[in-house]
Amino acid sequence: AANDPDRTPHRLAEILMSIDPIVTRPRGNRRAGLPTGKPDTVQTRTAARLLLGWAEQKPSRAEADAWRVIALLNLTRYPQPLPEGDLLEVEQRKADHRAAIAAARDAGEPNLLAIALIHSATSARDSYDNSFALAVATEAQQVVAGMHPGDERPCGVLGAALGGAGWLPSSRETRGLLRTRSHARAAIAARMLRDYDRAVLERDLQIDAASALVDSHPTLLLSALGQRGGLARALGDITTALSIAEMQAQYCADHDSRSIRRKYLVSRHSFAKYLDDWDTALDVRLERARLWVIEAFDVPDDAELTPAMAMTAV
Repeated sequence: AANDPDRTPHRLAEILMSIDPIVTRPRGNRRAGLPTGKPDTVQTRTAARLLLGWAEQKPSRAEADAWRVIALLNLTRYPQPLPEGDLLEVEQRKADHRAAIAAARDAGEPNLLAIALIHSATSARDSYDNSFALAVATEAQQVVAGMHPGDERPCGVLGAALGGAGWLPSSRETRGLLRTRSHARAAIAARMLRDYDRAVLERDLQIDAASALVDSHPTLLLSALGQRGGLARALGDITTALSIAEMQAQYCADHDSRSIRRKYLVSRHSFAKYLDDWDTALDVRLERARLWVIEAFDVPDDAELTPAMAMTAV
């Protein structure tokens, strides 16, 4: 029933958390039981408004605090461009995220607070408030550092909010993901502020955090290495860039996975362009397109693909 207090708010929260970057996985490595598909902007915002209504109508429910935070983080998800460069929705999203931080603080729940802080770092960066983005990302790191290490059971507050959804990550894994994301957001903000020493430090810490999640999220480490390599190239540190490129190549060779190889090819393509090695850049791009086609059409790895199929994937 649409207004079943024992089911409706849980399903709304599940819709919203299923598209949150903390719990979703890269394509080709989806979490078992994770709902398929992706709600569009209208559906996402509608679910958020309805969930906020449940939080306000049932404030005594144990799940109400989490429902409120989850809803606030999604009320203006996917900000829409307005005429004449109006940033109204971008600013509203930032305000919603700050409200989510306040709600999480009131709840006294570190997982909710860390999630809200990381989302706020993203919205602050999108509105060019990089100082605030760095501040909240740094606070998120402090919150995560003070959290219990966790275990193999799902995070309690999220599990309750979603009615025990079986696809949620373990509390240990959630903490690791929060740690990785917080360093990634801090690195972006620091680089935008031209604090390159801090940006390098945060990328190194991101690599360290992602290394602890290799078993469950193998592409996260490859991404972290790629971002560190990109920063090294931007700073003219070719020695570090070459070293990281070798590490990525070895990591890809050690893991027989299409998703890992596709992720590796993104970095390989960027590095080839940096070196003005256009032949390699083209070959890598075509190889990545081939992998997309193989997955999209579910054909054998050694299948002969037509140019039309490859261009469709590109």
